Amino acid sequence: MKRTIGYIGVSDSSVAPLIAQAIKKDKLKGPILLIVSSQNRAMALLSDISFFCDKPVFVMPPRENLFMSYTAKSRENTLKRIEILKSMEVGEDIIVIAATPALMRKLPPVGIYNQNKIKLRLSDTIKPEELKKNIVKLGYEPMSMVENIGEFSSRGGIFDFYSPSQESPVRIEFFGDEIDSIRTFDIETQRSIQSLDEITIYPARDIYLDREKFDKVAVKIISDYNDRIEELMQFPNDNGEAIDNLLRRKEEVSDHIKTLASMSLMENYIQYFYDHTSFLWDYVKSKSGTILIEEPDKVEEYIEAQDKENKREFDSYYLTGRAVMSEAGLLVTLDDFLNIYNDDRGCSGDRGDSGDRGYSDDRCDRGEQIDTLGIIMPFAKNIDQIKEYTKVEDVKVRLTENYGGRMDRFAAGVTKYLGSGYRVSIVIGDETKLNSIKEFLEENNILDQNIQFLIGNISRGSEFYEEKLVYISEFDIFGKTKTVKRRRASSKEKAVFFSELKPGDYIVHENHGIGLFKGMEQVVVEGEKKDYLLIQYAGTDRLFVPVDQMGFLQKYVGAEGIKPKINKLSGGDWKATKAKAKLAIAEMTGQLLELYAKRQGRLGYAFGPDSPWQKEFEDSFPFAETEDQLVATEEIKGDMEK
Repeated sequence: MKRTIGYIGVSDSSVAPLIAQAIKKDKLKGPILLIVSSQNRAMALLSDISFFCDKPVFVMPPRENLFMSYTAKSRENTLKRIEILKSMEVGEDIIVIAATPALMRKLPPVGIYNQNKIKLRLSDTIKPEELKKNIVKLGYEPMSMVENIGEFSSRGGIFDFYSPSQESPVRIEFFGDEIDSIRTFDIETQRSIQSLDEITIYPARDIYLDREKFDKVAVKIISDYNDRIEELMQFPNDNGEAIDNLLRRKEEVSDHIKTLASMSLMENYIQYFYDHTSFLWDYVKSKSGTILIEEPDKVEEYIEAQDKENKREFDSYYLTGRAVMSEAGLLVTLDDFLNIYNDDRGCSGDRGDSGDRGYSDDRCDRGEQIDTLGIIMPFAKNIDQIKEYTKVEDVKVRLTENYGGRMDRFAAGVTKYLGSGYRVSIVIGDETKLNSIKEFLEENNILDQNIQFLIGNISRGSEFYEEKLVYISEFDIFGKTKTVKRRRASSKEKAVFFSELKPGDYIVHENHGIGLFKGMEQVVVEGEKKDYLLIQYAGTDRLFVPVDQMGFLQKYVGAEGIKPKINKLSGGDWKATKAKAKLAIAEMTGQLLELYAKRQGRLGYAFGPDSPWQKEFEDSFPFAETEDQLVATEEIKGDMEK
């Protein structure tokens, strides 16, 4: 690396303004990767850094359990991760916050997303059927109508797709085999937003869906399973359960490879698909970006604990026939992380078994390195891996006083800062409340040219006393803030759901279709026993669904006495069923729109917009509204004001 900088005296809410200052003062190059100890810390920093830094900020999704074949993995997390990796790979000037759980698995080689992209321009000639085949290889799913990222639809001369790298879906119109127009469009209205001269389609999966490649990988995976089965067969009486598990898992993997289905499972085998795997920090090294580590000793402590737990968990899976030795290849160890301090190339991941579309050896020998490694610590402390710092900055900062809703204390505090020559920035979450603060200070004759009023969300304020600069947050003034939380099923709702469910009942999973509920099972995941619902699908397919993802499930309700068809996890029949349902919903939507249009034409009473008093009344509500409640409230108000 070119330089190592230590930032001492920085913690909590002062990290975000410090990073913003360092970007300008130390000319930190992007992409910037900020490594923190926990996912909660990453989420807390997201709004702070977004406020202080004029760059896109992302939080890397945490990795999901590596060894559970059929957990209901989040497609949304996969697409988010791919979007971030692609942005880092092409050198976009972004900030990525990654907690230790996001570091604990190896990734596709640097360069894979850029290498497998499809670039299209106006007047290019390509057969729609060929484009369809190519985009399927990039991991896009065919649908009758595009609604989500990672989907595409093709009808006549119109080709729609929604890439992880695009804010809106894209519509390509063909005249024969020639591209006649490229436009982004709105999902709800289907109206065009912007015309484009060209568009780049990036992958929506970690693995390129190439039939020949999958066949080669299948041979290697099945060979590893056969070798382990042969080893255990030497003592069949002692290993009967493990052998049965291996045979079942081998059949499952083989089935998924043949059908190119359930890619969430296949992403556990990426080491078979590429010559090399990479670590998250390799994506920064490849573009000579910046890596910042907050409290390295705490990060290393978390990684070491997770490393031990991963090894213990893998040993359990290996001994019971639920994994083969090669599956440990995706795990990241503490030693792997400590290599981040080394001045090596951006290709530190292990060599895999194969990879026509990974990166070649010469790419790994270019000498790519980090431009800056920044260490952020509350106190000065030696780090064994760092022999010498290029620069150490002792940052003079402390938390702003918490006024706890005492406006007299707040007024006195602002007056004191101004009298000491400070520049005061007051940061409030919404304009109405900010104007109220401004009016309060004006009434108390405290308005000054050194006070700046800003709309934004920061967790706490910070006082840089050497620079005479202070940020005062909404929390500092009022002592509490309301946060909007996603609604989770209550324990009462869960109890009702489970009380109605018994083994042998048919159950519907939103993504996988109809199966048979077999009961509850406890599985050890990351050192903790967790409850899972076990669902049996056609053949040997089984799905373990975490209790906290019961929102994906509902009890099957159909005509009495008629048994529904059970779906296959790897089949396409459930997708076809959902597509038919969507068409029926679309027809009903048209009828409803016609009805609403008639209602809209009638005269009614228009209420006025919210007053400041209404806003204050709503803010006094002691509970955090759910996202759905907030949306419903705004929609009702909007209707009332028309």
